[in-house]
Amino acid sequence: MKKIHLREIRMLGILAMVLVLVAVSASAEAASWKSKYQRFSAVCGEAIAVSEVVCIKAADGKAYKADADDSSLRPAVGVAGKACSAAGTVEIVVEGIVTGMTAASPGGRLFLSASPAGALTTTQPTNAQPMGWVMPGTAGTGTSTTYFIKVVTPASPPAGY
Repeated sequence: MKKIHLREIRMLGILAMVLVLVAVSASAEAASWKSKYQRFSAVCGEAIAVSEVVCIKAADGKAYKADADDSSLRPAVGVAGKACSAAGTVEIVVEGIVTGMTAASPGGRLFLSASPAGALTTTQPTNAQPMGWVMPGTAGTGTSTTYFIKVVTPASPPAGY
């Protein structure tokens, strides 16, 4: 009977270790960044690539590359999550985590760029529109290609906007 009792104790110990490993791996997985976002789609007025900043032009209601220096191409409404050709449909990310962007310093604030059209910059332009932040990257690299996008459109545009 002692052998059976010891065997049961060993099995319980092994079962406890397995449960601990499953719990640890689940919490580690939850800590990794995932591409989750709010988005909508629009008809393209020009070809737009993935990760380009997009506006909806008042003249025709179509999506174009946004530009901080061109009042007809702002405010930006989001970042292209899927590419399109002219007259195609673009997916526009309004808020969320996007990956595969241009490497930048983690924690940097992102703005709609003045040049080139459709770009993000960490340097605040004259007609600044905040677009999000650069998220932490791989430990030790000093840069990240993962951005948190949160489009902020002005309630009432300042003079010159």
